[in-house]
Amino acid sequence: MRILFQGDSITDTGRNREDFYDLGGGYPKYVAELLSQSGAELEYINRGISGDRTRDVYDRRQSDIFDLKPDIVTLLISINDVWRIIDKRGEGITAEQSEANIDMLLCDIKEKLPDAKLVLIEPFLLHGTATDEYYEGFRSEAERRAEIISRQAKKHGCRFVPLMHRLDEAAREKAPAELLLDGVHPTEAGHRLIAEELCATLLELLQ
Repeated sequence: MRILFQGDSITDTGRNREDFYDLGGGYPKYVAELLSQSGAELEYINRGISGDRTRDVYDRRQSDIFDLKPDIVTLLISINDVWRIIDKRGEGITAEQSEANIDMLLCDIKEKLPDAKLVLIEPFLLHGTATDEYYEGFRSEAERRAEIISRQAKKHGCRFVPLMHRLDEAAREKAPAELLLDGVHPTEAGHRLIAEELCATLLELLQ
Protein backbone atom coordinates (compact mmCIF):
# COMPACT_ATOMS: atom_id res chain seq x y z
CA MET A 1 0.00 0.00 0.00
CA ARG A 2 1.34 3.42 -0.99
CA ILE A 3 0.91 6.47 1.26
CA LEU A 4 1.46 9.90 -0.29
CA PHE A 5 2.20 12.96 1.84
CA GLN A 6 1.22 16.19 0.09
CA GLY A 7 1.61 19.79 1.22
CA ASP A 8 4.00 22.70 1.68
CA SER A 9 7.23 23.23 3.65
CA ILE A 10 5.80 21.59 6.77
CA THR A 11 5.57 18.39 4.73
CA ASP A 12 8.62 19.02 2.53
CA THR A 13 11.11 19.44 5.42
CA GLY A 14 14.15 19.51 3.15
CA ARG A 15 13.51 16.22 1.34
CA ASN A 16 15.99 15.22 -1.36
CA ARG A 17 14.28 15.79 -4.74
CA GLU A 18 16.70 13.35 -6.38
CA ASP A 19 15.62 10.48 -4.13
CA PHE A 20 12.14 9.24 -5.07
CA TYR A 21 11.51 7.84 -1.59
CA ASP A 22 13.23 10.43 0.61
CA LEU A 23 10.75 11.59 3.26
CA GLY A 24 12.61 14.64 4.54
CA GLY A 25 13.15 15.38 8.20
CA GLY A 26 9.61 15.94 9.45
CA TYR A 27 6.36 14.20 10.24
CA PRO A 28 6.32 11.91 7.16
CA LYS A 29 9.54 10.32 8.44
CA TYR A 30 8.09 9.86 11.91
CA VAL A 31 4.86 8.42 10.51
CA ALA A 32 6.91 5.82 8.65
CA GLU A 33 8.77 4.98 11.86
CA LEU A 34 5.56 4.60 13.86
CA LEU A 35 3.77 2.56 11.21
CA SER A 36 6.74 0.23 10.79
CA GLN A 37 5.43 -1.48 13.91
CA SER A 38 2.01 -2.13 12.34
CA GLY A 39 3.13 -5.12 10.29
CA ALA A 40 1.55 -3.72 7.12
CA GLU A 41 3.55 -3.59 3.89
CA LEU A 42 3.69 0.14 3.23
CA GLU A 43 5.44 2.42 0.76
CA TYR A 44 5.82 6.13 1.46
CA ILE A 45 6.23 9.08 -0.89
CA ASN A 46 6.65 12.73 0.12
CA ARG A 47 5.76 15.36 -2.48
CA GLY A 48 5.41 18.41 -0.25
CA ILE A 49 6.98 21.56 -1.73
CA SER A 50 8.10 24.49 0.40
CA GLY A 51 6.10 27.66 -0.24
CA ASP A 52 3.19 25.94 -1.93
CA ARG A 53 -0.34 27.25 -1.64
CA THR A 54 -3.57 25.41 -2.40
CA ARG A 55 -3.38 26.61 -6.00
CA ASP A 56 0.11 25.17 -6.43
CA VAL A 57 -0.87 21.73 -5.17
CA TYR A 58 -3.86 21.80 -7.50
CA ASP A 59 -1.64 22.77 -10.46
CA ARG A 60 0.72 19.80 -9.91
CA ARG A 61 -2.00 17.26 -9.16
CA GLN A 62 -1.26 15.17 -12.25
CA SER A 63 2.47 14.59 -11.69
CA ASP A 64 2.50 14.64 -7.90
CA ILE A 65 -0.74 12.83 -7.11
CA PHE A 66 -2.47 11.04 -9.99
CA ASP A 67 0.65 9.63 -11.66
CA LEU A 68 1.86 8.22 -8.33
CA LYS A 69 -1.32 6.17 -7.84
CA PRO A 70 -1.37 6.31 -4.04
CA ASP A 71 -3.73 4.24 -1.92
CA ILE A 72 -3.83 6.93 0.77
CA VAL A 73 -3.29 10.67 0.27
CA THR A 74 -2.64 12.96 3.24
CA LEU A 75 -2.90 16.70 2.62
CA LEU A 76 -1.61 19.50 4.86
CA ILE A 77 -1.99 22.82 3.03
CA SER A 78 -3.34 26.40 3.11
CA ILE A 79 -1.21 28.23 5.69
CA ASN A 80 0.78 29.91 2.89
CA ASP A 81 -2.47 31.10 1.30
CA VAL A 82 -3.07 33.35 4.29
CA TRP A 83 0.60 34.01 5.20
CA ARG A 84 1.24 35.73 1.88
CA ILE A 85 -1.80 37.95 2.49
CA ILE A 86 -0.66 38.81 6.01
CA ASP A 87 3.01 39.56 5.33
CA LYS A 88 2.49 40.90 1.77
CA ARG A 89 5.60 39.06 0.54
CA GLY A 90 3.83 37.24 -2.26
CA GLU A 91 0.48 36.46 -3.76
CA GLY A 92 -1.94 35.30 -1.10
CA ILE A 93 -5.16 33.42 -1.71
CA THR A 94 -8.47 34.39 -0.18
CA ALA A 95 -10.37 31.98 2.02
CA GLU A 96 -13.04 31.64 -0.65
CA GLN A 97 -10.51 30.76 -3.34
CA SER A 98 -8.69 28.40 -0.97
CA GLU A 99 -11.91 26.51 -0.47
CA ALA A 100 -12.59 26.40 -4.21
CA ASN A 101 -9.07 25.08 -4.85
CA ILE A 102 -9.39 22.34 -2.25
CA ASP A 103 -12.86 21.43 -3.48
CA MET A 104 -11.63 21.09 -7.07
CA LEU A 105 -8.59 19.10 -5.97
CA LEU A 106 -10.63 16.62 -3.96
CA CYS A 107 -13.17 16.24 -6.75
CA ASP A 108 -10.38 15.47 -9.21
CA ILE A 109 -8.68 13.00 -6.87
CA LYS A 110 -11.94 11.13 -6.32
CA GLU A 111 -12.51 11.01 -10.08
CA LYS A 112 -8.98 9.90 -11.03
CA LEU A 113 -8.28 7.73 -7.97
CA PRO A 114 -11.71 6.50 -6.86
CA ASP A 115 -10.28 3.89 -4.49
CA ALA A 116 -7.82 6.21 -2.75
CA LYS A 117 -8.49 7.17 0.85
CA LEU A 118 -8.09 10.86 1.65
CA VAL A 119 -6.87 12.39 4.90
CA LEU A 120 -7.04 16.16 5.41
CA ILE A 121 -4.83 17.60 8.14
CA GLU A 122 -5.88 20.80 9.91
CA PRO A 123 -3.54 23.79 9.47
CA PHE A 124 -2.24 25.37 12.67
CA LEU A 125 -0.56 28.43 14.16
CA LEU A 126 1.03 29.45 17.47
CA HIS A 127 2.79 32.53 18.81
CA GLY A 128 6.30 32.81 17.37
CA THR A 129 8.86 35.00 15.67
CA ALA A 130 7.08 34.73 12.30
CA THR A 131 3.58 35.32 13.67
CA ASP A 132 3.70 37.70 16.64
CA GLU A 133 3.84 40.90 14.57
CA TYR A 134 0.33 40.23 13.24
CA TYR A 135 -0.79 37.34 15.42
CA GLU A 136 -4.48 38.15 15.95
CA GLY A 137 -5.23 38.58 12.24
CA PHE A 138 -3.02 35.64 11.27
CA ARG A 139 -4.62 33.35 13.84
CA SER A 140 -8.13 34.40 12.85
CA GLU A 141 -7.44 33.65 9.18
CA ALA A 142 -5.70 30.38 10.04
CA GLU A 143 -8.80 29.32 11.95
CA ARG A 144 -10.93 30.16 8.91
CA ARG A 145 -8.72 27.87 6.80
CA ALA A 146 -9.05 25.17 9.45
CA GLU A 147 -12.84 25.46 9.20
CA ILE A 148 -12.59 25.14 5.43
CA ILE A 149 -10.49 21.98 5.67
CA SER A 150 -12.95 20.46 8.13
CA ARG A 151 -15.92 21.39 5.95
CA GLN A 152 -14.33 19.99 2.80
CA ALA A 153 -13.43 16.77 4.61
CA LYS A 154 -17.08 16.29 5.52
CA LYS A 155 -18.27 17.20 2.03
CA HIS A 156 -16.00 14.69 0.32
CA GLY A 157 -16.06 11.93 2.92
CA CYS A 158 -12.39 12.37 3.87
CA ARG A 159 -10.82 11.68 7.23
CA PHE A 160 -9.94 14.83 9.18
CA VAL A 161 -7.02 15.19 11.59
CA PRO A 162 -7.48 18.15 14.00
CA LEU A 163 -4.25 19.80 15.17
CA MET A 164 -4.94 23.41 16.19
CA HIS A 165 -6.50 22.58 19.56
CA ARG A 166 -3.99 19.80 20.17
CA LEU A 167 -1.08 22.21 19.68
CA ASP A 168 -2.79 24.86 21.80
CA GLU A 169 -3.01 22.32 24.62
CA ALA A 170 0.63 21.30 24.21
CA ALA A 171 1.69 24.97 24.21
CA ARG A 172 0.19 25.38 27.67
CA GLU A 173 2.64 22.81 28.99
CA LYS A 174 5.75 24.03 27.16
CA ALA A 175 6.92 27.10 25.25
CA PRO A 176 5.33 27.42 21.80
CA ALA A 177 8.81 27.59 20.25
CA GLU A 178 9.45 24.06 21.50
CA LEU A 179 6.63 22.91 19.20
CA LEU A 180 6.68 25.37 16.30
CA LEU A 181 10.05 26.99 15.77
CA ASP A 182 8.66 30.29 14.47
CA GLY A 183 4.95 29.83 15.12
CA VAL A 184 4.43 27.98 11.81
CA HIS A 185 7.19 25.44 11.16
CA PRO A 186 7.37 22.50 13.58
CA THR A 187 10.37 21.52 15.64
CA GLU A 188 11.17 17.83 16.02
CA ALA A 189 8.72 17.69 18.93
CA GLY A 190 6.06 19.37 16.80
CA HIS A 191 6.60 16.98 13.91
CA ARG A 192 6.39 14.01 16.26
CA LEU A 193 3.10 15.32 17.65
CA ILE A 194 1.70 15.67 14.12
CA ALA A 195 2.90 12.17 13.26
CA GLU A 196 1.23 10.68 16.33
CA GLU A 197 -2.09 12.36 15.57
CA LEU A 198 -1.93 11.37 11.90
CA CYS A 199 -0.94 7.79 12.68
CA ALA A 200 -4.04 7.29 14.80
CA THR A 201 -6.13 7.92 11.67
CA LEU A 202 -3.86 5.97 9.32
CA LEU A 203 -3.97 2.90 11.55
CA GLU A 204 -7.76 2.96 11.37
CA LEU A 205 -7.59 3.10 7.57
CA LEU A 206 -5.14 0.20 7.48
CA GLN A 207 -7.42 -2.16 9.43
